[in-house]
Amino acid sequence: MLLKEGCQFISNHLSAALRLIGKKVIYIDTAAIEENLINHNMWSNYLANQRKNNEIIIVRNVPMAIDSTALNLLHIGHLNLVILDSRITTKNRITEMDNLSEELALENVQFVLNRAGYTPSIWSQLYLQILSLRKILKR
Repeated sequence: MLLKEGCQFISNHLSAALRLIGKKVIYIDTAAIEENLINHNMWSNYLANQRKNNEIIIVRNVPMAIDSTALNLLHIGHLNLVILDSRITTKNRITEMDNLSEELALENVQFVLNRAGYTPSIWSQLYLQILSLRKILKR
């Protein structure tokens, strides 16, 4: 995700936590699927088949600003979680998503606030940058 709001982290860990309590979960990352392969009918049929074998289906959608097919997947879901990063998500994005959910008549849109109260020190951020540079240089 471009804005690094934590969508992948939250969806991965949510699916893992649900598996730990014994739920049958399938996790689908649409960022790994080419845009031209996504169409509403295909996904509706695929997810209908997956519902037979799984209790919960988690779909990590691509950002709507990048791919218009993301809107199709919003209609298929029973619950849509919108990940917000308290450090970088603007208030306008919240209003935009709220307006979009009303326009598209999405019934269950919930917001997840990530990194609330998170204030990293400059030293920890510098340390992380050094570690990432070391990995690059070792290649």
